[in-house]
Amino acid sequence: MKNLLLITAILLMGCSSNDSSTYNDNDSGGVDSPNDAPLVLSILSTDSENSSYIYSDIYTYDGNKLESVTQSDNQSNSISIYYFVYTNNKVIRIDGYTSYNASEPTKTKEVNYSYDSQGRLASMVRTDPYETETGTFTYNANGSVTYNSSYKENNSPISTENPISLQFDSKDNLISFSDDEGTRVLAYDNYKSPFKNVVGLNFHILLSGELTSSEIFSLNNNCTSASSSNAQGETSSNTYSYDYNQEGYPRQIIAKDSDGYESTITIQYSN
Repeated sequence: MKNLLLITAILLMGCSSNDSSTYNDNDSGGVDSPNDAPLVLSILSTDSENSSYIYSDIYTYDGNKLESVTQSDNQSNSISIYYFVYTNNKVIRIDGYTSYNASEPTKTKEVNYSYDSQGRLASMVRTDPYETETGTFTYNANGSVTYNSSYKENNSPISTENPISLQFDSKDNLISFSDDEGTRVLAYDNYKSPFKNVVGLNFHILLSGELTSSEIFSLNNNCTSASSSNAQGETSSNTYSYDYNQEGYPRQIIAKDSDGYESTITIQYSN
């Protein structure tokens, strides 16, 4: 599946963490109480190979519901804006618009989600001017989730992708990701994800790129280690160093890959 595989290149490099704060709240998931529920206002990320290249994510809300994400960078003339539509406190649709050279934004993407009777993500349909991706999520007895997807490009036959297997821990953090290209295994700390207090998101939104252009892998906690191997037996890893605020949310992340390239991720909150 092309969109969930946007995370593959990152996870193939792996990650680990060196926390600069002693805060640990043994967080077990869920949204903080309304009186102390900071929401992400912006995320700025530098490119790992060119620190002058900066990616920007700007967020607006209706209460604790995400209203929009505006993504841009300082090296191109395009801006992407994603609007989030809710039903029963869950995101059911994302409408994507793109503006080039300060032109009027035009709709370039629509993503629709459905949920099963237990409130779990059941299906996804993504449409853009060139193709439609359809995906289903199957919840297995061993706790894993299988994603099956197919694509229909304009005037072309339907193309079926190989299944992807995802495994989550008790806090809904993604701990393994396997497909025909290889396997990635991640572990997490007890600190709070920047997106912990946003209502109604699902893991596909985070992994597919509409929520953030930065290297954040979970809606609940933060990645502390990862190992990756491909079908040829090659392995790789990254390191992630966190600076947490007093409430246990990351305010800066230093990402370094195995080739020594670094990226700095800076996060601002509503309070």
